[in-house]
Amino acid sequence: MKTSMMETITMLVISLIPTLSHSQINASIKDLTLGCITDLKEIPQPDTRLVKIIDACRNAQITHANDLITPQPCNNHYVLQRTYLIVDECKNRLSLTQEIDFILEKEKPEDIHIIVSLGCNPDLSSAIPDPQDFDPPGCHEKFEWLGDERHKDGCNFSMIRKYQVFTECGSVYIYTIHYSWKEDHTPPVISCPPDIDLGCNPAAIPAPDPTAVKAKDECCDPQVSWLTDVIVSNPGDCHQLRIRKYIAEDCCGNQAICEQKITWTSDITPPMIISCPDGKDLGCNPTYTDLNDFLPKPAPGKVVAEDACSTIKVETTLSDITVFGCQYAISRIYTVSDECGNSAICLQTFTWTVDDTPPTIIHCPNDIDLGCNPSHTDLGLQSPDFGIIAEDNCGIEKIKKSHVSETLISGCQRYYTIEYSVYDYCGNVSTCEQNVWWTVDLEPPVIHCPANEIYCTTNEPPAIDINDVIALDNCGSVEVNLAASSINITNGVTTITRTFTAKDQCQNQSSCDQTIILYQAFFPSEDKQAVYDTFPTPNPFDYGNLCPDPVNFGCVSKYPEIPEPDNKFVTSPECEDFQVNYLGDDLLLVSSCEYVLTRSYQMIDCCGNEGICFQQFKWRIVEDTTTVIPFPEDQQAFCQIPPLPDFANQCGKYIPIYLGQTIEGDCDDGSCTIIRHWKQAVCGGVQLLHDQTIEVKCDITIDNKPGFNSTQLQPIAINIYPNPAREKIYLELDASEKISSVHILDVNGHPIQSIHKEFTSGEPIEIGINELPPGIYLVEIAGETVQTKRFIKTD
Repeated sequence: MKTSMMETITMLVISLIPTLSHSQINASIKDLTLGCITDLKEIPQPDTRLVKIIDACRNAQITHANDLITPQPCNNHYVLQRTYLIVDECKNRLSLTQEIDFILEKEKPEDIHIIVSLGCNPDLSSAIPDPQDFDPPGCHEKFEWLGDERHKDGCNFSMIRKYQVFTECGSVYIYTIHYSWKEDHTPPVISCPPDIDLGCNPAAIPAPDPTAVKAKDECCDPQVSWLTDVIVSNPGDCHQLRIRKYIAEDCCGNQAICEQKITWTSDITPPMIISCPDGKDLGCNPTYTDLNDFLPKPAPGKVVAEDACSTIKVETTLSDITVFGCQYAISRIYTVSDECGNSAICLQTFTWTVDDTPPTIIHCPNDIDLGCNPSHTDLGLQSPDFGIIAEDNCGIEKIKKSHVSETLISGCQRYYTIEYSVYDYCGNVSTCEQNVWWTVDLEPPVIHCPANEIYCTTNEPPAIDINDVIALDNCGSVEVNLAASSINITNGVTTITRTFTAKDQCQNQSSCDQTIILYQAFFPSEDKQAVYDTFPTPNPFDYGNLCPDPVNFGCVSKYPEIPEPDNKFVTSPECEDFQVNYLGDDLLLVSSCEYVLTRSYQMIDCCGNEGICFQQFKWRIVEDTTTVIPFPEDQQAFCQIPPLPDFANQCGKYIPIYLGQTIEGDCDDGSCTIIRHWKQAVCGGVQLLHDQTIEVKCDITIDNKPGFNSTQLQPIAINIYPNPAREKIYLELDASEKISSVHILDVNGHPIQSIHKEFTSGEPIEIGINELPPGIYLVEIAGETVQTKRFIKTD
């Protein structure tokens, strides 16, 4: 240091007089050097006599203005600036300053002792100067180096250097410099707090605590502080790791770092349950004393679950029994928990029904009369209700036709009884019956018209009398009506044709004609004879419409009894000479079963006219008069279209005749529906129509390997669940062979989806079907054999 503490002494300002900017006074004063003084009193007092006036207006007055002491750079050196004010009568002013230098040394200087810390591991050659390079703090001081003393205490080193300093005023003081430093290159020994595991989902991470860190150093007490936290794991990881670092630094800057591991588990996601043990329906009206003995045993080992972060445990409890009507249910609750307490549950539900009351049938289907000759006598009603109204305290499971009696025959009447059974879910059953009636009548009534008549003279035609018509039916009453009556006059001959019909209750109808011939035209006017005389001679051979009606015997098992010739089928009331002569019969074999007999009659009327007419008899010989050759039944064909049956050589009451067929689907792919159209020609001429349905299916097992022995492997057992399904299906296989691929086919066998992978027995196969449209599909399992099975895709 060049300057010691300065002392500023402000002298009393005797007076303050303004100075002039421009003075015309010329004066001077000598500066003064006092040397060393011990007190400020030794400074001379102001003395105006020391001012020399060189030039001034008259009567210049000199006054002391002020003293100002200013310290100088050298220690204890000061300058006093003493100012005098000179004013003459012309009011000129002049400020004149005198400088007085002095060294103030009041008493002997105190010894100086300074401490210089060189820090740690200094370079002493540069840190401690040469003793001769010492620069005393005072100006113009001289020194003498007295020597150095060195000390060591562990890592602490020191050196004491002393100087004897001589001031300008002749005083002597000791100047001591105490150098200290440390020599330490060894870092502290640090020990972090133990690693900690915060468990699951901690609310907060503990703050750093340097006080928990232990550190020591051979040289000085180290300072411990938190350095940083390093997050090792990702935010989404279950297991989190944070490395906390603390640093210990000694006084020489040597550092040591320790690490503390902080771990915890971040998991708020419950375990995912893949499958739960299947529940079970325990049936109806079970008996038990202990519910735990009654229910199947808990199966926590069958709970399939997984957790992404930790191991899981499964615990079981039982729910309360719930009752809804007759339905009882209890669930075994499987609680799957992970190590962080997250849990998920699944239920294994057991149900049973308590019901010993049969259903109540409120309404049974009414008896039905199917009318005449129905094409189908099966009502065609299908489940679920058949028109039955029933109720049960626990619900109706099904309604079915439990029994259909044999068809009973009473003349033309047929009937059978249907027994319906209504079941509840516990097998309690109630029944009711329905009678189904119909009439079988394909034979028209037998009708006999009044005899034909011939008149040769003009006469009134006979009146119409329905009672003269004889009509009989095998099944009941007959309604007889006059259907038509026509008059035809040709060549003077009047022909009146009266057509009578007979209709039975089944609308079977037959008719006959009565022909009345008038050889003299009938006119209602008085001049009818005159008109008649204008007609030409009648044609005597037009008698075809007078012959008896043809007869169709229908189906018979033997040659029918042909009636004897009837010479009375036509009469002439006006004469006795009318003749009808039987000429003979001609038999014609139309086919192997059909016959036609033609009978000829000669007629000679009372007018001498002669002609011939013919009557025909038809029948069909069958093996049995009651034989009915049935229509082909509906059937399912296995990968092959069945051939057409041949009825050509069968003589029966009904002969099925093939009309053609309609095909739905693609039979070449082994999946189609064929509808064959048939008719039956009844001997009486009535025709019945029928459609036969043939379903061609082709679910097969194919041997893919030459020389494969089918007895070497058992067929592949395929279980598809759920079925029907919406989004996915699972396949369970039970086979003695490995499966190489699984294919999804449409109903025509076209591949839609394939999985090529080796599967083994017992391994569930999951197949997504969400993209498939609703419908029926096939699963094809391919190994050494190929097996297919159907499933249904729903909305």
